[in-house]
Amino acid sequence: MLSIEDRLAIQSLYARYCACFDLGDVDGWVNCFTEDGVFKGATDNHGRAQLKAFIEGRIKARAENPNRNVQHWNANLIVEGGDGRAKGMCYIMLVGESVATGQTVFTVRGTYTDDLVKTDGTWRFSRRQMFKDLPPPSSIPQP
Repeated sequence: MLSIEDRLAIQSLYARYCACFDLGDVDGWVNCFTEDGVFKGATDNHGRAQLKAFIEGRIKARAENPNRNVQHWNANLIVEGGDGRAKGMCYIMLVGESVATGQTVFTVRGTYTDDLVKTDGTWRFSRRQMFKDLPPPSSIPQP
């Protein structure tokens, strides 16, 4: 079972992941993952070199994005585990402002499923996968 301290540290990891992505902190975002971490979204990215190339590409593409000030929002976090390992799941929503209209827009909604590992006293994602459609019920972490 996860301690309260571990749960708070994991919640902080989820928030840090979003803030680093949105504010362009490449190294901070990459450090949310283990050395051999995996992010599966529109592309599969394995290891810190690929993760860094992925986030740098996403940041560079912002200039051509039809929306500005896009923010990642994670919600409804469920996390279960113990002994330095955990499984997590949360909903994701991206909210931004349309360049054309100035209106607030929801650009993405989906679900993340996560494997987390505590290394050197720090929780990190070892695997993070995004689903634009809802994943199967078996994705819900169990106590």
